[in-house]
Amino acid sequence: MKKLLTSSKGLTLVELLSSFTILSIITIIIMNYLLGGMNSYEKTSKDVSLHNDANYVMSAFVRHIYEGTEVEIEESTSDSILIKVTNLSGEETILGFKNHQAYIKSGPNESKSLSHYQFPCCGNDASNITVKNDTVIIKMMIEDQKSETSLELKNEVSFRKPAEEMD
Repeated sequence: MKKLLTSSKGLTLVELLSSFTILSIITIIIMNYLLGGMNSYEKTSKDVSLHNDANYVMSAFVRHIYEGTEVEIEESTSDSILIKVTNLSGEETILGFKNHQAYIKSGPNESKSLSHYQFPCCGNDASNITVKNDTVIIKMMIEDQKSETSLELKNEVSFRKPAEEMD
């Protein structure tokens, strides 16, 4: 053993190149695995963000409609669909989709867009709101332009009709 350690004999060029080649192949495999994991994490993170925004917008709409006593179409054009919701205390909220944004206006100076994602509006496969009797049907299509992913949600919400209308 001592003879091997004190020997002045070194590695040959072939041995050195073969060990570098093997090390390089192993490094490339590990790097591809790590990069694939990072790409998967990024895609999943974007999908979760899209789902969270869609759920936030839908829950905001549902909350206002559920508290309403009267719901009517306020505006319906090629790039917007807005409804006016009146609650028990007579306060009006306008909500819907306007210029490819989820939109809510609960006071004279309180209008806002609910998401930074796009909501294609008023087409066959796009976001739409329909009022039938005491039920509002919300069909929401949300798109992330950067990752070219989309999500569709649909919900039916009943609102409270005043007692005199129910008779």
